[in-house]
Amino acid sequence: MASKSNFPSITNLDFSSFCEQCKFLDKNVVLATIDRLFIATNVEIVANDENPDKELCRFEVFEILLRMANAKFREAGIVPTHSEALEKLLKENVFPNYKVAPW
Repeated sequence: MASKSNFPSITNLDFSSFCEQCKFLDKNVVLATIDRLFIATNVEIVANDENPDKELCRFEVFEILLRMANAKFREAGIVPTHSEALEKLLKENVFPNYKVAPW
């Protein structure tokens, strides 16, 4: 995913494409949710030159996946904890749907 963006960070457009490929979109997660979570994840309280302003760096990818799992499964009442939500997101959406391009 990072190879499509400005390595090693990931743009909003590439992350949205990843979300579509992983089939995150449903009644609980719409495109506006993805945009909101991307913005919330990318907020820098302390300026960091190594963290691009409009792109996600490595640790932010994990954070946005947790935020996505929370929106999709925990807030919807499907699972009670963040860890269960993340596990469900990975097992049901990411692992079966995301295929890395062979190069």
